[in-house]
Amino acid sequence: MAFRGQEASDQARREALEAEVETLRAQNAELTKHAVSDAPQSSLLPAVLLFAAAVGCGAYAAFAPYVELRMILILAAGFFTTAAATTVVIRRYLLLVPPDRICIVAGRAREVNGLKLGYRVVTTGRTMRLPILEKVEWLYGGAIAFERRLTVEVSDGHVDLLVGARCAVGRRHEELLERAVNQWVGYPVAAQPAAIEEAVVPILRSILKRILIQVSRDDLKKDGDKVEDLVRRDIDEQLWSLGLELKTLSLETT
Repeated sequence: MAFRGQEASDQARREALEAEVETLRAQNAELTKHAVSDAPQSSLLPAVLLFAAAVGCGAYAAFAPYVELRMILILAAGFFTTAAATTVVIRRYLLLVPPDRICIVAGRAREVNGLKLGYRVVTTGRTMRLPILEKVEWLYGGAIAFERRLTVEVSDGHVDLLVGARCAVGRRHEELLERAVNQWVGYPVAAQPAAIEEAVVPILRSILKRILIQVSRDDLKKDGDKVEDLVRRDIDEQLWSLGLELKTLSLETT
């Protein structure tokens, strides 16, 4: 996006950007206010139905007119009871991973690209964890939007910028996920967006200061796209070390 002066179109563009950022911030707050225990879990209805069938078979077996029928009903009651108990256990340890979560199942070593890791990462779908042997951690996997108004020094003075960005935990590469696990697991999942924002903002501010001090105001107006590309490239490199990837970046003069 090119840098422009304080024209009417720029004012409208800034207002639209601010509205979009506020909308995304509200969505993030809604997504992250829930605890990990609020993640979807499988229904208990199948277990209830199986248990009801077991009770019915057991009750009718006492009044069965034939020994053979009584034995069949008793065996059926035992089968349904076992099936109901198995269903409850599966529900207890079956993990459903929402689109805005990344599940970290730790406890068993596995080998990835020649390296032994003590966890596995599930980014979508469902998985089972072994009782006692494995424990579960969560990463927030949704987009994190923020905006800042910054005064940055340029070669011939200062410029006021409205900076908007969206980033997220990187899902595309094993290395990105590994870095994200090492960096962010341990924070409560609802607190991770704020922690990520607090880590990214100083990086962005530092990169802007380092790059813009080399250009003038006129350069910003003429070659704003090139300056933004430089900022994006540098921040991509910095975020990689945190297991994050930049989704969007918007810079506007104010």
